[in-house]
Amino acid sequence: MEVVRTALFSAAPILADAVITGEDRVEVGALEWLNAAETARVLDAVPSPEGEVVHSSVLAAHLGAPWRS
Repeated sequence: MEVVRTALFSAAPILADAVITGEDRVEVGALEWLNAAETARVLDAVPSPEGEVVHSSVLAAHLGAPWRS
């Protein structure tokens, strides 16, 4: 799973931390925490420092971009 986690961070520098799920399964998942400074750059707005859930189509597109081919 460390290979998946490393690939995730390499492809998405907007992430501050992640928990990878699904070891030894057909599909994997990730619970992700955002890097506030990088998120502010992408959204052109400062996210809440209180750990607020961020709902943004711009952010969703940004996070999904590295996985599209």
